[in-house]
Amino acid sequence: TATVWFKADATTMASMFLGDAGGADPYDNSADTSAYGEGGWRRMSATVTLSHADDLWIFLYADKYGANQRAGNHVLFDKLEIRSAQRGLVFSDSFEGSLASWSDSGGSPVKTAVQVDPDRIS
Repeated sequence: TATVWFKADATTMASMFLGDAGGADPYDNSADTSAYGEGGWRRMSATVTLSHADDLWIFLYADKYGANQRAGNHVLFDKLEIRSAQRGLVFSDSFEGSLASWSDSGGSPVKTAVQVDPDRIS
């Protein structure tokens, strides 16, 4: 199960994909979820059960599918956690300091470090 907090306005959608995105049978074990912001912090979760050994990927999207997509829309993400029923917490990131371990696949800048929001999730 992956859980992330996000903040966006009411016309901007945040999305998350969790699952296998490659290998011999991509996307056979995956889940995704999307929600519009409300101006404050909201929690989003996706759960997947792997049926065989596979790499697990997580993708966080800012307004990829929203009805009001436009340049300049943004989503703040915070406190990402991935938990396994067998192993407990396997990954955690609050995006503080550096985004060096993250990559983007968009045609324009997608990942941007910002100053910590005073009302961020703690």
